[in-house]
Amino acid sequence: MIMTHHRSDKKTKEEILATLESELEIVATNEKIDRGQTNQITIDTEKDVEFSRKKIKELIQRGTEAIDDMIMIAKENEHPRSFEVLSNLLKQVSDMSSDLVSLQKTKKEITNPSKEESNNKGGTTNNAIFLGSTDELQKFLKTQNE
Repeated sequence: MIMTHHRSDKKTKEEILATLESELEIVATNEKIDRGQTNQITIDTEKDVEFSRKKIKELIQRGTEAIDDMIMIAKENEHPRSFEVLSNLLKQVSDMSSDLVSLQKTKKEITNPSKEESNNKGGTTNNAIFLGSTDELQKFLKTQNE
C-alpha cells in the first residue's frame, strides 16, 4: 500500500514553533559543562581502559594455559571434537589479543582527540548537542526560520 502525503498534512516551522511555545514549559537555566566534568570523564575513561586491559591480559594468560592443556588432551584422545575445541580456543585468544590493541586505539581516540579534528571548525558535525534552555532553543529555531 502506497501512502501519499498531502501538503496539508505537513506542519510548517511556524506551526511547530507555535506548538512548542504553547505546550512546553519554559525553564531558564544557566547550566554549563565545566572543565572539571571533562577532566573527570577523561580520568574515568583511563581507569576503565586500564581495568579492561588488565582483565583482557588475564584472560589471554588463562586462555594460553588452557591451550597448552587442550593440546595434550587432543593429542591423547585424537578425537576430532578435541581438535575443534582447540581451534575455537585458539581463535578466542587471538581475538582477545586484537581486542587489547583496539582498546589502546579507542583510549587514544577518546582521551586525545586529533589536532585535525579540533582545528576543523567547518567540517561535518555528526552528533550535535544543544546545551541550553527550551527558551534558548525556541529563539534559535526562530532565527533559523527567518
